[in-house]
Amino acid sequence: MDKTCFGELFGLLSLEKDVLLKLLSASSRKKAAVISGDLELLKVSLREEETLTEELAGLENDRAALSEKLSLSFGAGGRKLSLKDLADLTEDPELKKKMLSVRDELGGLVGIQKKNNRVNRELILRKQKYTSEMLRAMLRPEGTGAVYNCSGKIGDGPGDAGIFDRCV
Repeated sequence: MDKTCFGELFGLLSLEKDVLLKLLSASSRKKAAVISGDLELLKVSLREEETLTEELAGLENDRAALSEKLSLSFGAGGRKLSLKDLADLTEDPELKKKMLSVRDELGGLVGIQKKNNRVNRELILRKQKYTSEMLRAMLRPEGTGAVYNCSGKIGDGPGDAGIFDRCV
């Protein structure tokens, strides 16, 4: 039973790795879409990311259930075992080596995805700010100029520093 469970666990880890690789690819396409302003590509990549994230969540749930089953069968007393702990429990040295390798690959992929998410978030926030400022400049031109006092500071007037004033 345990050998079958460990094999199944390795299979789930391998599937997670494959889904994460696809997710990284979709994330790169999203980044390109944001940079280029291609809304259609952005919609497609966001849908793809959503689908892959749901698939990954399902695999994570399956893996957690299997890990719990293994931890109970080895008498871990309800504490969660890490992937390293589970790999150490397998009697097959080749399977242990494969599990540790996939675990390391997954850790690396998750790190790359976190970095991509931070970059994409920053790109989107900058695009939103730029769009907001441009709309403000176009739709409220009276608010784009400010009244300056003798020291070059914005004094009492109709508006704050507009986009053009901020760029100077």
